[in-house]
Amino acid sequence: YDVRLQRLDSEGNELWDHNGILISDNPAMTWLTDWDMTVDADNHAILVFQDIRNAGNNNVYAYRIAPVGSFVWGIDGIELSDSPAFSASPKVVVTSAGNAVVAWSEETISIMQKITPDGTLLWGASGITLSGANTISWPQPFAVDNDEILLKYFDDSGPPYAPTRQCYMQKYDADGSPVWTNPTVVSNAGGISAWTQIFNIISDENNGCFISWHDSRGGGMTSYPFVQHVLNDGSVGFSANGVQLSSEGNRQNFYPESVYDSVSGELTTYWYQTDGDQNNYGITGQKLDSDGNLLWGNNGLNIFPISSLYVLPFAVRKANNDVIVLYEEGINGTNFYVKAVRLDDSGSFVWTGNSVTLCSVASEKVHSTASQFSQNQIIAAWEDDRNGAKDIFAQNIN
Repeated sequence: YDVRLQRLDSEGNELWDHNGILISDNPAMTWLTDWDMTVDADNHAILVFQDIRNAGNNNVYAYRIAPVGSFVWGIDGIELSDSPAFSASPKVVVTSAGNAVVAWSEETISIMQKITPDGTLLWGASGITLSGANTISWPQPFAVDNDEILLKYFDDSGPPYAPTRQCYMQKYDADGSPVWTNPTVVSNAGGISAWTQIFNIISDENNGCFISWHDSRGGGMTSYPFVQHVLNDGSVGFSANGVQLSSEGNRQNFYPESVYDSVSGELTTYWYQTDGDQNNYGITGQKLDSDGNLLWGNNGLNIFPISSLYVLPFAVRKANNDVIVLYEEGINGTNFYVKAVRLDDSGSFVWTGNSVTLCSVASEKVHSTASQFSQNQIIAAWEDDRNGAKDIFAQNIN
């Protein structure tokens, strides 16, 4: 696997050579863990990923690429882990002071590192290790004021394929020291599977966050959506272990994503819903007031009621006072369109005809993703096999 990067202007014109620039062609495993990318205030891209260039060890590397395509941290980037331990799934954010914080899993521990724009490692050559009696896994940093971060992570016990997984959050100051006396319990109710790893985290615009996920707590096989509000002081604003957004029977619920209205104090969440056997599909939403009370009933609001039409949401974005949900719509078992709907504060469709099609080519769509709403548009990108081997396509919607 090679790593490449392309830069587009707001109208979709390529600013670098076609097919972008080669970031790394160092040897990698035959399968990849997750990777991450963000952009700092100077429009430099920060990329973090893993490869086996160092004697076959699976280590994490970071690159900072300038708008002109130059390599600020050197042509080989910065090696963040130098260990025979398996390093995986790095995540990166840029702090309010312009530093990059990277966090990743390394077998039974997690590690985080802070990097200045010039490439200086601020937390020692080996970063800061997070460890405990159990496995500390799947860290996600989230930037707040004063060069500080919130860090979500799991405490896992039991077998890796079926862990007893608890979710915590801690605030770390600019020096990497924990701020709260004890980590905040996001959920210790159980039911978070080994395959439920990355949670949706958004700002509450007051140095706290809302965090959304699904689990099957109570020992059952049904997944329900939950959300928790972690405040700036480490307390939680909603009920312990999060607010359950729907209790509708014979439904599976996955991948909730939230948007927040700081004026009304309301939080709106949409997620992927199926029937109990996961043979029929829909999209459902819920709205909470500032105290976590359900405003759309105990079962939420079915935007797309369960049916045989395959719909898979991949992005939920705030757009002015409304919400845009981007999703894949199945044509058959392998081919899909890319569509979007705009929903007002009552969950009603805004656009004529309800949905807008971003891509009407019937082809396989994989790893779809989307930007935030900026310059009056959202940009979606995905892998697409319309020409044979998969290419990358992108489209905007105003």
